Amino acid sequence: MVTIWPMTGYLNNPENVKELEDYAEKALDTCNAREGTKYVVEKILKVNGSGCRDFHFYITLTVKTSDGEKLYFQAKAVRSLEGSLDFPVVRPRAKGDKDIW
Repeated sequence: MVTIWPMTGYLNNPENVKELEDYAEKALDTCNAREGTKYVVEKILKVNGSGCRDFHFYITLTVKTSDGEKLYFQAKAVRSLEGSLDFPVVRPRAKGDKDIW
């Protein structure tokens, strides 16, 4: 069982926001390559975390489409102890308001 906790205050630090924007951009790059889209990160809305050996960031963000439409997305970024990154989940957020990580 994994405990996921809200990272309250994490987005108050501009360096943390930049780090998460970088992770979100890399995650969207994988989605864009797979789906043939051109999504661009607009804003990081929320971040939750978990981890022991590797740290998992659960990021809720808004993206802009090539048409200028705003969509809500979720991305899971896994940063290993060695510093490598993986993005096992990159997806549009489900429509319900309770489906934000």
